[in-house]
Amino acid sequence: MIPNSLPTAKIQSLELIRLAPGVSRNMLFDTLTTLYTDYFTSAQAYKELESSNLIRTEAGSDKDLVDGSDDLIYITSLGEVMLEDLINTIDAPSLAELRKVGESLNKAVKDKSLITANYEIQSSADGNMTYLVHLSRKLPDASSAMEININVPDEVTADDMCRKWHNDNDLTVYNSIIGLLGKK
Repeated sequence: MIPNSLPTAKIQSLELIRLAPGVSRNMLFDTLTTLYTDYFTSAQAYKELESSNLIRTEAGSDKDLVDGSDDLIYITSLGEVMLEDLINTIDAPSLAELRKVGESLNKAVKDKSLITANYEIQSSADGNMTYLVHLSRKLPDASSAMEININVPDEVTADDMCRKWHNDNDLTVYNSIIGLLGKK
């Protein structure tokens, strides 16, 4: 299959951002690759959409990512108008596939917003450094299901805990904790 052109990548990006507001740049680029848009075209489309004020970004939650790859992306009102004018340049089957992919992306964005995992360095009473890990999971109605703050001795452990919590899509870790604490 022939990779998408820059104009097509821009239209696809705008439609995906419209369908999945708050998508991260990483998630957007990964999704665009499933639609035959290579990384460099995705990056160029993103840069041009941002510089034209067709999209806007908000800082993401991962403070360790200095490249902004987890920044949250939203379509602007100008972007909405531009998309409305250009969306019909995509053929019907491709547009149907784009919207199907956009719905899946929207679900992934919502699922990701229900999980928080981060850590910060703290000094303990004895002067040693510890890491306070904050893990939380919300239910789809946005009520809190679990919130844990735990001190760990090193950054490797803190990072591993955060990664496992973020990747707990099937709720294995969550259910294990509930099971352990809830047993009689």
